[in-house]
Amino acid sequence: MKRTMEMKDLVKAIKKHMKVVIIIILFLTICGGVIGYLIPPTYEAETDLLVNSTTGNTENTSAVMSEIETNLRLIETYKQIMKSDHMIGKVNAALGDSYTKATIAAQVKIDVGNGSQIIKITATEKTPEKASALANVYATTFQDEIMTLMKLDNITILNDVKPEVDTKKIELSLPFYIVISFIGATLICLSVVIVREVYFPFLDSKQKVEETLETPFLGTIVAPTSRWKKLKNIKKGQEHITDMQFFRAEDEDFSKLAANIHYLTKQKSVKTIMVTSLEVGDGKTFIGCNLAAKLALNGQKTLFIDANLRGSDSRKRFNLPDRKGLTSIISGYYEKNQVIQDTSTDNLSFLSTGPLPPNPAQFLQSKKMTKMLDELKEQFDVIIIDTPALTKADTISLLPSVDGCIYVADASKTHEEKAFQSLESIKKVGGAILGVVINSKVKASNRIVHF
Repeated sequence: MKRTMEMKDLVKAIKKHMKVVIIIILFLTICGGVIGYLIPPTYEAETDLLVNSTTGNTENTSAVMSEIETNLRLIETYKQIMKSDHMIGKVNAALGDSYTKATIAAQVKIDVGNGSQIIKITATEKTPEKASALANVYATTFQDEIMTLMKLDNITILNDVKPEVDTKKIELSLPFYIVISFIGATLICLSVVIVREVYFPFLDSKQKVEETLETPFLGTIVAPTSRWKKLKNIKKGQEHITDMQFFRAEDEDFSKLAANIHYLTKQKSVKTIMVTSLEVGDGKTFIGCNLAAKLALNGQKTLFIDANLRGSDSRKRFNLPDRKGLTSIISGYYEKNQVIQDTSTDNLSFLSTGPLPPNPAQFLQSKKMTKMLDELKEQFDVIIIDTPALTKADTISLLPSVDGCIYVADASKTHEEKAFQSLESIKKVGGAILGVVINSKVKASNRIVHF
């Protein structure tokens, strides 16, 4: 599966993150406007130098410089001298070494008009006084240097720059900063969205499940930041939790998910359903427990089996103390009716892991496990089985023994490519994928909800 992005995908991605995009663009645009408002203005000073065709140096031989081509070459030479590191160093020394050479080179512009004998010096500084001083010192220093280096006295300074009179204020308008900030913020947001969707594509929408994975979408569980309402009563001086309930959004999400599972159990003769995910922490146990509770509430005789023999202890979610469970049955120490426990939710029973074995895969792929599930089908309408993540061999070994598998994807971390690969591994061993459930910002809870 290769991830590509077309224009329609970009539009959908922007719509999905529209609120965040708008907030970021507004924030950066406002910041740009504030910065533009706070940036102090700069001042520009200009002075002109005239390069004469004759020299007034009596010590030098009389040289005829009337030829235009010769004169232009001389002016080009002067321009290169003015930009040289030697000249900049002389100017800096004349200014008391208050600048760096790089600063002077950046703040002074030398320009020669095409075919002209005028050299223009433009200096930029934060105040009119500094701008005029920089321009004047540059002009006089150059004039002196030409006399020293070339023994020529053919430079005439046409104007001496005076602060406030010969300088002009330069400042970009506030709308300019706002427009530039808006364009920059928009480009940043588009870049982030493209990188996010192309290089970090998470399984976070129905469209991605159906189009990218080509797998049925069963529903999304969306929880607010504060997920639980805890109703506490005081009894005999001790605090104990008597009930935990969903917020309305979660309740509706599980109702839709339970309705989809109920359809599968009736129309496709699905009874044993394994709940798994790509990695630990994707929320499969949370969704499996509460799905089982919702199915039981809807009148289906439901059994939840904790088959995560790697260390899960879901009995605590149901407030059940007995540790006898699945491994106890398979090992032959107990019968099913001795370890299956009733919960506080009507129609919902629970089978814990039992003592954790050193070789979980051997237990789950045993004939006794398959036989036990077949027998339980006669006793219950639907059986929800919680397993380790697909990174463990236990899950794969149990797939042939169940009717179907629900894949739980964490919207914030399940990568499309990895999800595709894990679903392919399920198909390779003959596992039936019933569909994908997206877990949006839901983490495993310590207790099951009692309806």
